[in-house]
Amino acid sequence: MDVRFRRAKQSIRYFAEEVLDICGFVNRYLDMMGDREVPRVKKLNWHQYEWFDMIEREKWICIAAPRDHWKSTIFSVVFPLWRILYGERGCLISNSQAQASDLLDRIKYFLENHPFFQYYGFKPERPRIWHKTALECSNKSTIITKSFGTPVRGGHYHWVVVDDPLSERMPYSMEYVKNYFKRAIVNMVIPQGRLILVGTPLRFDDLIMETLNNPNYAAKHYQAVLDWDEKKVLWPEYYSWDRLMERREKIGTLAFDQEFQCQPVDESSSLFPFSLVSNNFDPTGTLIPFYDPTYDCKVKGCNLSFYSEEEVRKHIKEFHREEPVEGVNYSKPLKTFIGCDLAISASTAADYTCYITLGLDEDGNRYILDIFREKGMSYREQIDKLRELNIRYRPKIILIESNQFQKVIFEMARETTDLPVREFVTGRKKSHLEEGVPGLRVLFENRKFKIPRGDQRSIEITNILVRELNAFGFMEGKVQGIGEHDDTVMALYIANEAIKQWEGKKLIFGAIDKR
Repeated sequence: MDVRFRRAKQSIRYFAEEVLDICGFVNRYLDMMGDREVPRVKKLNWHQYEWFDMIEREKWICIAAPRDHWKSTIFSVVFPLWRILYGERGCLISNSQAQASDLLDRIKYFLENHPFFQYYGFKPERPRIWHKTALECSNKSTIITKSFGTPVRGGHYHWVVVDDPLSERMPYSMEYVKNYFKRAIVNMVIPQGRLILVGTPLRFDDLIMETLNNPNYAAKHYQAVLDWDEKKVLWPEYYSWDRLMERREKIGTLAFDQEFQCQPVDESSSLFPFSLVSNNFDPTGTLIPFYDPTYDCKVKGCNLSFYSEEEVRKHIKEFHREEPVEGVNYSKPLKTFIGCDLAISASTAADYTCYITLGLDEDGNRYILDIFREKGMSYREQIDKLRELNIRYRPKIILIESNQFQKVIFEMARETTDLPVREFVTGRKKSHLEEGVPGLRVLFENRKFKIPRGDQRSIEITNILVRELNAFGFMEGKVQGIGEHDDTVMALYIANEAIKQWEGKKLIFGAIDKR
C-alpha cells in the first residue's frame, strides 16, 4: 500500500481534493453534459471543509444545508467512496428509490472512470453485485440503497447516510417518519458506526429540525444568504449574491426561504402561514417617507388641506358657500403608533433594532406605514431615530419594549426628550394566545392589516416581515420563531399593543365624559 493510499485513508479532505480532485471532476462532468450555466469552481468552500472536520471527529451528524451547495456530493458520494477504502458495509437512504439509485450511480461513475479506483481495481472484473440498487467492490466493501420508509430490519452497517429523506409528497405522517428513523434506521448502525442525516427541512417540527436539537448529534444549520444587508453569501464562488437573487426571483420568496435559507414554511405548522398573511397584502400601497395627518376639503375641485376639522368646515361654509355634509370625515382617517423592538447590544452581530409604524383608521384597519430595521446602533442613535420618526409620523404613542437592558433606552428617551414614549414589558405575555403574539392572528384572519406591496422597495422590506411571520409557530407547546430573527414580528406586536393602550384610554375618558 503506497503513501498516497494511506494518506487518502487518513484524511477525507486530502482524499476529496488531492485524490478525487472533486472540483475538477465535477467541472469536467458539467462540460461533458454541456451545462454552461453552472459556475465552475476551483476549490471547495469553508463550509465543506467544516463538513470534513465533522466527519473525521464525529460519529453521528445532522446537517441542514441549502440546495445545490454540494451536501449530497460530500456526504453521499465522497464519504461513501472514502469508506470503501476501509472495506466497510454501508447504506444510502433517500426519499425515493430513484433518488437513492441516482446517488449510487454517481459513486459507480467514480469507481468505473476515476484513475485512482481503476489503478487499485475496486470494480471486480466479474462483479457479484453491481446494479441500480447495490454494489460490491473487490475488497468486499458494499453499498446498498433504500427508499425512506421501506422495511430495513435485519441489515447492520458500518455507516448509514440518510440524504434528503423528506418530501412534500411523501405518503407518511411526520410521526411515522420520526419513529421509522429512530426505531429502524438508528438500529441499523453497528456500535461505533456512523450515522449521517443531511437535508433541507420542510416543517418546523420535522425530522431534520428535531434532530438538529438532539444533543447526541453533531449538528449544524446553514443558510445560503448569511447577511442580507451586507449581501454576504455562504459560497460566493459558486452561488454569488446575484445568482441567488436571480434564483429567488424565479422560484419566489417562500420557496427560496425553504430551499436555500433552510427556513421551513409549512402551512400547517406556522402560526402565520403565507396564505393567511398574503390576504392582507395591499397591492397599491407603499411604505411612505412621512405621514401628514391633515384634514382635506372634499368639495370637488378644491385641494386645500387644514390642520383641524373645525378649520375645514369653516372653509367650506365661507369659501364654497356650502354646508359641510354631516357624517363625512374630512380627515385622513389615520392615527399613528410606533412599536419598538430594541437591540440589546450595539455590536454588528447583535439583533436588529426595529421600529414599525402603524396607521389606524376608523374601521380598525392597521396600515403598515414604515419599517425601520438596523444593526449596530448605539443607545443615542436609537433615540435619535425615534426623534426623526416622531417628526415624520406624529404618533399618539411610541411603545418601547423595556425588558432588562432595553429599559435603559426607555429611561433615556423619557428623561431627555418630549417623545410620547411608554414602556412595555413583554415577558411571558408575548406567548399568550389572546394577549401575546398569537393574538395578532385574529387581526390577520379579519384582514385588518394592510401590508404595502405597491413598489419594489415596499415588497423587499415587507418580505422580511412576511418571512419572520411565517417562521412563527408552536413548538413543544410554546410559541416561538425558528427563523434567525423575529424583530419585525415583535415590533409589529408592540405597535399593535400601542393601539390597544390608546383605545383603552379612549374608552376610559369616553365613559368619564358621559357621567
